[in-house]
Formats: sequence, structure tokens, C-alpha cells
Amino acid sequence: MFLGTFEHRIDTRDRISVPAKMREELYSGTTKHPIMTIGFEKCLYIYSRPRWEKFANEVETLQNSHEDARRLERFLFANASECPVDPQGRMLVPKNLREYAQLKDGIFMVGVRHRIEIWDQEEWNRESKKIRETSKGIAEKSVGFSI
Repeated sequence: MFLGTFEHRIDTRDRISVPAKMREELYSGTTKHPIMTIGFEKCLYIYSRPRWEKFANEVETLQNSHEDARRLERFLFANASECPVDPQGRMLVPKNLREYAQLKDGIFMVGVRHRIEIWDQEEWNRESKKIRETSKGIAEKSVGFSI
């Protein structure tokens, strides 16, 4: 499970350093490389290969006869890229993904249960402020949610 928030920088070769705890989880039980794709907000998602394959199987259950289902598949899979972690713990962020998330120099890597999210520093600051402002109300509306 991915947990925590880590502040990092993108180097001049568009690489990010993946925290050691996250690297271990990305490769836990597999030698296959993680998958990076665009997220629903202005961020990127990174999945371990086993989790990506589970996710892909779940997406496959969507009714392909629905236009929205086909668009969702295109959104996620056309923008997905295998992203190996090098021996120094760095991962290349493909140009199209970096542009989508508008990543500049400073970034945040956020552990969100089964995935890692990569956010531009300014965008994460805005998002985390929204989270702080709305989390109590969301939890109160969520029947059966307890913490």
C-alpha cells in the first residue's frame, strides 16, 4: 500500500526520484516495470504492474458498447507508459505525461493506497487545500464510513 507525501524535483532529464519505500512496493512480488498514466485531475498515476493488470481487467468489464466506456479506456490506456526505475531509483516521466500534468521543477509524490500520484507543486498545494476544506463534509455524507 502506498502512503505518505514526498516533495521532490524533476531533474534536467525529466526524471524523478522514487522514494525507497515506494520503489519496494512498486516491484513487490514482480520484476515487471510500473505503469504511468494520466490521472483524472491534473496529475499522473503510477501503478505497480500487478495492480495495473488488475485495474485493466476491471476496465475490461465495462460495457464496450457505451461511448463513455470506450472514451475512458482511451483516456487511460492510450496515455499509459511502462516506466522502469533505474538503479539510482529514478523514473523517466514521458514528455506527453509531463505536459498533461504541467509538471515544472517541484513536484509531490503522493501515496494513495494502490497508486502513486505525481502532482506539480503548485497544483498539489491547491488540491490539498481543497481536501482540507471538504474532507469533513465528504466523510459525514459517506454512509458507513468510519475512521
